[in-house]
Amino acid sequence: DALPICLDLKKMAIFPLVHGVRSLALEQRLTRTSTLDRLWTLSDAKVLDRPFAAALADTFSFLQGLRLSVRLGGGDTSQVRGETLTKAERDQLADALDVVKRFKEFITYHFHLQMF
Repeated sequence: DALPICLDLKKMAIFPLVHGVRSLALEQRLTRTSTLDRLWTLSDAKVLDRPFAAALADTFSFLQGLRLSVRLGGGDTSQVRGETLTKAERDQLADALDVVKRFKEFITYHFHLQMF
């Protein structure tokens, strides 16, 4: 899959991940506030299986790091341009977006959102 020329990391990937994890944590009445802590607690509670939680944690960390590097590089938004990334970064971003897509599908199924 080809990446879009310009991608808003926050809107396309970080926001759905953070708020999906937050929704699951609220449902489970978890008191953790960090997204990564919530992921591991949700895994311990068997809401997410361990490999999927690990993939989500890796994806979240990668996306946050990429967003930070964009901002440190002079960008004032969460917009990343595909041509500014190395081949390895583009591949890793494509993998991360696939994990986010799977997570969005999981959230849609889990909360029965397909009905709306």
